[in-house]
Amino acid sequence: MAEVIIMPKLGFNMNEGKLVKWYKQEGDSIKKGDNFFSIETDKTNMDIEATSDGIVRKLLIQEGAQIPVTLPIAVIAGKEEEIAEVINRAMADLGKETSEETQNFNLPSIEDETDTADNDYDVIVIGGGPGGYVAAIKAAQMGKRTAIIEKDSFGGTCLNAGCIPTKALLRSAEAFNEVKESVRFGITGVEILKARLDFGKIQERKEQVVRQLVGGVQGLLKGNGVTIIKGEGRLIEKNIIEVEGRKYSTEHVIIATGSASKELSIPINPKMEVLTSKEMLDIQEAPKTMVIIGGGVIGVEFAYFLASTGTQVTIIEFLDRILPMVDEEITAQVSARLENLGIVIHTSAKVTEITDKAVRFEKNGQEQQIETEKVLMAVGRIPRLEGIDCKRLGIKVDRGAIVTDSALRTSLPNVYAIGDVNGKVMLAHTASMEGIIAAENICGHQTEMDYDRIPSAIYIQPEIASVGLTEAAARLKYGDVKVGRFPLMANGKAKVAGEERGLVKVITEPQYGEIVGVHLYCIHATDMIGEAVVAMKLEATAEEVAMSIHPHPTVSEAIHEAMHGAGGKAIHFI
Repeated sequence: MAEVIIMPKLGFNMNEGKLVKWYKQEGDSIKKGDNFFSIETDKTNMDIEATSDGIVRKLLIQEGAQIPVTLPIAVIAGKEEEIAEVINRAMADLGKETSEETQNFNLPSIEDETDTADNDYDVIVIGGGPGGYVAAIKAAQMGKRTAIIEKDSFGGTCLNAGCIPTKALLRSAEAFNEVKESVRFGITGVEILKARLDFGKIQERKEQVVRQLVGGVQGLLKGNGVTIIKGEGRLIEKNIIEVEGRKYSTEHVIIATGSASKELSIPINPKMEVLTSKEMLDIQEAPKTMVIIGGGVIGVEFAYFLASTGTQVTIIEFLDRILPMVDEEITAQVSARLENLGIVIHTSAKVTEITDKAVRFEKNGQEQQIETEKVLMAVGRIPRLEGIDCKRLGIKVDRGAIVTDSALRTSLPNVYAIGDVNGKVMLAHTASMEGIIAAENICGHQTEMDYDRIPSAIYIQPEIASVGLTEAAARLKYGDVKVGRFPLMANGKAKVAGEERGLVKVITEPQYGEIVGVHLYCIHATDMIGEAVVAMKLEATAEEVAMSIHPHPTVSEAIHEAMHGAGGKAIHFI
């Protein structure tokens, strides 16, 4: 994305500066930290460094010119990025008219392996999920002729059979629980014993939400000038994609084909109804009993939903605890919460067979079985590579996932892979950021993906959200870390809301007090984790966040208190 460089304001009383020297000229490559220009004020001379990578596309003022602070003086962008509008706005800010000479700022094209003039598109994205459609929009916004190929509905698994519909079901369960607990808040006249969940209406609302969001994605694509191609895309050459018998050429390809539900290689009797998360989203009534194989995010969210509707749920997890990616202290509290809802949890258990009436598993060296009406297979997801013959094309694959570098490039220079298909972090928001970074690199920027600060969210009640290292991982890496905790029972807003379960936990490294992990188990956790992500991105210390004023009364004050705890003691808890 084009960056407009301004005359910097170096002091409170500085009103203007003189451009003494340009260290880079138009067409030169520049990296973040390179000396770009020097300026002179009435107090000092100073060299100013570049704040991003790119190419110097336009110098707006000459050496020796003196102009007020904050006015534009140069533009840095990708070598082929369209910046006409940026230049026009900058010239207007300078009070200059845009002449034919100033419009002639695009760099001459550089010949590479592909003759871009003969291609149908500059960028083609295969897959319209949260990674694919974001990548397409970003590429189009940066001036690339962009097309996106999607065989089903836009939004991918997340929007159509994952994040959004799952949360719609969970919201219905949450509303149902609120009705059952309404007497606590002084509500009378409600016949709580007669309250029921109407699955027909739940499904109707879920579908309405999904339809609106899918339509919104298509509107965004069209509004940004992205060509939509319906059908299944097959990458037949590094720059040729075939859709329904028609071939399209492109300079760059972004693979965003997503993932599919994983299955266990065990005997399964066809008389037992075994569902994946996709089929679970369309159930028309709550089963009396359900065994969920897998205690990860998908399994736990569906367990919470079904238990709220009255289903007797059993979770069977191969590892020694559910939610193994979550901080162990929080997992213990979550397990207790689920068990209070009547959910039976078996950990360190290996499923061996699904019969017509039961799920069999081994635990502590003994064979056990649980009779059930239905089974949910929630053992994870695997990259979907249909239409991508990686072996023939020479695209490196590791354990079923396309290998990419930090810029999302594959082993083919013009081919990128984002989202679940690269197997790094299978989360929708990860895919979206990977899409942005892939597009920026295609457009000449040198941007890298940061996988150390990706938040995760689990939508039971109370919610779970985290970013960074767990306490165990932090101790393994740093040794004697500091940990700040604050229980929600000491938070005023949580008490008012009637949901005091959970805690906020902050972990800092010992040398500087930098935050390396934040874990929330509380109401509104998924909405608050963004603060921790930004703090960690800026390499903030717990003290810096603790000294930032948080509004009262809010649940976010618990983060503030935990930060105090990491540096010494919380204020409102002994």
